[in-house]
Amino acid sequence: MELLHKNGQKVWVEVREEPIIQNGKTDSIVGSLTDITERKQAEEELKEKKIKLERFNKLFVDREFRIKELRDRVKELEKK
Repeated sequence: MELLHKNGQKVWVEVREEPIIQNGKTDSIVGSLTDITERKQAEEELKEKKIKLERFNKLFVDREFRIKELRDRVKELEKK
């Protein structure tokens, strides 16, 4: 869950809750919040790097296919 800190900063938290049951009924709920902002930032950085790597990989693969096409074309022309 993303929360807004009183200083205006966005903070990601993980929420854990458990009911307190008395006489078969939920009397209250106890819970905790754990700040996971750094983890979320790291995940976002990894996602961005993955996107860049996928783009680079596509360019590389496209280049390799083009080189193969050109080699095949050169072979055809050499036979003629």
